[in-house]
Amino acid sequence: QENGKKLLDIIDALHRLEGVERIRISSIEPTTVPDGILERMTDSQHKLVPFLHLPVQSGSDTILQKMKRRYSVKEYAHEVHQAWKKVEDICIGTDVMVGFPGETEAQFLQTQNLLQDLPIHYFHVFPYSSRPGTPAQRLEDQLDPNQIRERAAKLRNLSRKKRRHAHRKLIGTTQQVLFEARKTDGSQSGYTANYTRVMLREDSGKDLCNQMIPVQITHLGDGLVYGSPTI
Repeated sequence: QENGKKLLDIIDALHRLEGVERIRISSIEPTTVPDGILERMTDSQHKLVPFLHLPVQSGSDTILQKMKRRYSVKEYAHEVHQAWKKVEDICIGTDVMVGFPGETEAQFLQTQNLLQDLPIHYFHVFPYSSRPGTPAQRLEDQLDPNQIRERAAKLRNLSRKKRRHAHRKLIGTTQQVLFEARKTDGSQSGYTANYTRVMLREDSGKDLCNQMIPVQITHLGDGLVYGSPTI
């Protein structure tokens, strides 16, 4: 619907439902972010959490055009910066594809540099693979699979570094964590409002699933964030 009004109507309807504590948009195209989304995230009374997953796919305008994407790198970066400036503590994630037919080393570096420079917390990296019957299969300059794997590994390493950097900033803070899982050893995990997974190592004897409680973030380990309940 025009200007994303239908999406906003759905979000507001969910907001009014009793028993719904949080609303999160899982993924949305950068060209379809409706006016009003960021304003709802900044409203402390609204249940829409400060999280956006905006697929970028490539940091090269040439590759984006080959992919038939309807946005430029500049337009994508504008959306990310707008969200970062307007919404405190927002977490922004993205999807990126490496090794699309014809992707040069310079174009890959454009993608790598864009992801390094933008305030993005993490990215899902997808190595291109030829699929029978797809338009991309007919494109020339298919890349060597080993080269694709090397590029994917570089971006995944960068994503881990950016995620760790974001996690370190949480140490010492208290976050509202909505718990979702409890293991047989008694450890439990849940998510902060901006979609950071938090682990409780100690067994409190209570199943916290579907409960939201304040947790002080204490340390990092094995790529995870750990904390202790403050109540």
